[in-house]
Formats: sequence, structure tokens, C-alpha cells
Amino acid sequence: MDPPQAMRLAAIFLLIGIAIAVVPHRIRAHRSASGPVSYSAEGPWYFWSLRLGGLLLMAILLAELLPIPKLARWHLPLPHWLRWLGLCLGIGGAALAAWTLRRLGSNLTDTVVTRSQHELITDGPYRWVRHPFYLATLCLVLGMSLLTASSMLLAVGLLVFTLLMLRSHREEEHLVARFGDAYLNYRQDTPALVPRLGRRLPRA
Repeated sequence: MDPPQAMRLAAIFLLIGIAIAVVPHRIRAHRSASGPVSYSAEGPWYFWSLRLGGLLLMAILLAELLPIPKLARWHLPLPHWLRWLGLCLGIGGAALAAWTLRRLGSNLTDTVVTRSQHELITDGPYRWVRHPFYLATLCLVLGMSLLTASSMLLAVGLLVFTLLMLRSHREEEHLVARFGDAYLNYRQDTPALVPRLGRRLPRA
């Protein structure tokens, strides 16, 4: 098997692994949720742009895995070692996503509004960063883009990630309104995405 075929096969297995890591947690969270959440606070811009961006990202990824010859013009001339490094980054992102969703449990939503019985979580991956799922998303975008050498996947993926980070400000506003000083102290002690070495535990 030549390297491009091996990398394409690796990307397919990585995509399957991501689905196994993420989908069961989302199903369990939906079944055990205390009630529906409103999407109105997210705003129509973020609601539609993120969902359309996610669909476009998935369409590009599936097209890369087929593969479609016309997409070759968008490929980057990456060395093989860098593309295999993308696989390692993707595996790390999938593992972080699974850890995050497992710790969130029934608190999981796909919008900025918290559930009626939402609890403030500051342990597990949340001990190190405030938005571990967004960090996992970034790792998956970079990992898949390197593995497939797709500049189109990279561009759309970074756009979706940027929208998520912009939306995170609204998410944190709701958390401050819900948990007050407890979240303010946690936010002061915990970075958004990049863990700090030797950081202190969040204050009670």
C-alpha cells in the first residue's frame, strides 16, 4: 500500500474513532437531559453559520476520503512525517473530546444556554482549560487537515473553530449569570485553551 492510500485509510479509521468517541455521549446526554434548551440566546448568526460550517466541513472531509480528483488542486505539499503527525494529533483530539463529553454527562448542550439542572464542572479536563471540547475540535481540525493535506479542510475548519471561540463569550456570560463568583473565580484561575504548567487549583 502506497503512503497516500495508507493515509487515506488512516483518516477513515480516525473519523470512525471520532464518531465512536462523540456520538454515544451525545445520545446519552440527550436522553438523560432535564429538559430542552433554547437556541434563541445563541443568535441567528452563530446558529446558522456554525451549523452550515459544520456541514460544509463534513462534506469536504468525506470528499477527501472518497477521494475526488478535482480536490487535488487544494492539497498541500506536506512531507509524509508531518501528515502522520496529523494522525497523532487527531487521535489526541478524539481522546480529549471523549474525556470532555464523559465528564459533562447530561450537562452537554450544543448551544450557549445551560440546562435547568446544570452543574459547574471544574475537574477532569476542565481543571486545565475552560473549553476542552473546543481545544479537541482544534486538534481534530489540524490533525485531519495534515493527514489529508487539504488546505480547503484547514481553512473551513479554522473558520468553524474561530466562530466557536467567538460564541464562547456568550456561553461564558450565561455561566457567570448562572454561577456568579464561582465561575468568575474559575475563569480567573483557568485559561481558555492552553493549559498553564504549575497552575493552581480553582478556588472554591
